[in-house]
Amino acid sequence: MQVRSIQQSLSLPAGQIRSFLLASPVEVHVTHGRIWLTISGMADDYWMSEGDAMLLPAHQKVVVEAYKADSVLRLVEVARPMPHSAPKPEPRHACLYGKLECQAVQD
Repeated sequence: MQVRSIQQSLSLPAGQIRSFLLASPVEVHVTHGRIWLTISGMADDYWMSEGDAMLLPAHQKVVVEAYKADSVLRLVEVARPMPHSAPKPEPRHACLYGKLECQAVQD
């Protein structure tokens, strides 16, 4: 699946794994449940829970699994602002695989 729309929802039944290729940067928001997420080219995997958000880079393969319960994600395509008007990005939070605490993830 290639994510092309401005915003879409993705519902995953417990234990289901989905993979997709991002056409542009996408912010993923977990609106229900808990997921495991991995991104091609990145060394870390991430655990994300309801309320967590993370910016995913364009042109990468993403694999996501709903962990133990049905999960819902909201995928929002990120518009690229002009460099002179770009605000400083706020850190997003995600949990690194195998760690109990969430940490800030810089864009």
